[in-house]
Amino acid sequence: RTRTRTRTSKRAEATFHVGGGDGMDITVMAITDEDPGSVQSGQYVWPAAPVLADYAWGQLQQGKLPTAGVCVELGAGCGLCGISVACCPASGFEEVIFTDHDPGTLHQVTENAEAQGDKRRIATRAEPLEWGEAATALPKASLVLGSDVIYDTSVVAPLFKTVDALLVNPPPF
Repeated sequence: RTRTRTRTSKRAEATFHVGGGDGMDITVMAITDEDPGSVQSGQYVWPAAPVLADYAWGQLQQGKLPTAGVCVELGAGCGLCGISVACCPASGFEEVIFTDHDPGTLHQVTENAEAQGDKRRIATRAEPLEWGEAATALPKASLVLGSDVIYDTSVVAPLFKTVDALLVNPPPF
């Protein structure tokens, strides 16, 4: 006899400080389970996201990243990195676009971005995207972000193909 176990994930607010002393706290709803599972993995804050969110904020403040055009976050999950860009005072992007393949994750990232209220200085939206497919529905981006997106070697080629298609001035891969 086969048993099926239904798993209920715990969700809670998670707050991260970005930008050092002059930065700000960003709060997102996320799965807080020790092991989020593959189905809900996009709604979990993986370890590299807070690091990249803080790094992007700092690089924008120092003028070391592009600040115009469009920023796209690939595999956005909770959207922490893109939200950091959208909230950073030095960010001059027209828009930050969160992408993911999971509709539930896109819904959650939209709510997380909207929850920032007046801290969010730039328009944001969420769009479905499968890596390796044509990203023709998205505008070209001057900055593409992605944290904890390589979880298997099979995703590397589609990821690079997508980054190449999205960037205004793609580097040679």
